Amino acid sequence: AYYENKSESEMICLDRVGKGIALERLKKFPLAEKSFLAALECGQDDALVLREAGMFYFNRGDFAKSAPLLQKASFLNPRDAMTQFFMARILGEKKDFAQAIPAMRRVSREVPEDSEVRYHLGRLLGESGDIFGAHLQLAYSALYGRDTEKAKFHLDRARHAVRNEDEQKELSDLERALGERKSGGPQAV
Repeated sequence: AYYENKSESEMICLDRVGKGIALERLKKFPLAEKSFLAALECGQDDALVLREAGMFYFNRGDFAKSAPLLQKASFLNPRDAMTQFFMARILGEKKDFAQAIPAMRRVSREVPEDSEVRYHLGRLLGESGDIFGAHLQLAYSALYGRDTEKAKFHLDRARHAVRNEDEQKELSDLERALGERKSGGPQAV
C-alpha cells in the first residue's frame, strides 16, 4: 500500500528496492524485476541495492545475473554477511566446493547461530563428501532452528562418521551445546 500511494518520480533508490522486495514476496516477479532494474539505475554503486537485486536473481535461479551484482556488492562492502552468504551459495551451485566451503565457514563465524547458514554449510560439506562435517553442521542447524529431534538425528549420524580426534572434539562441543539448550543452560552468543 505504501508504494501504491507514491509516484515513480517521488521514489528514491531504496524505495525501488523495497517495492521490488514487496512485489517479489507477492510473487509478482516481472514487476519486481522492473523495480530492481530501476533501483540499479540509480544505485549502481550502492552495496545494499546490488545485494538485494542479486538476491532477487539468485532466488529466481538466474545465477548469471546474480553473481556480478553480488560480486560488486561484496567488493563495496566485504563485511556484509548476507552478501557473502549468497556468494558462497553461488559457488556451491557451481560445485566449486574448494571456495564455497571456506566462504560459508567465514559467514558461519560472523553469524554462528544462524540455522540457515549452518544448513547450507552442511549441504556443501555433504556434497563435497565430508559426511561428518555435513551431519555436524546439519545438527547445529536443527539445534538453532529449535528442532531437537532433527538435531539428535544428525548428532547420531555424526557420531558414526567421526574419523579423528579433532572431529571427536567437535562432536563433544555439539553434544555440550545440545545439552545446554535442553537444560536451558549457557548459550553461545
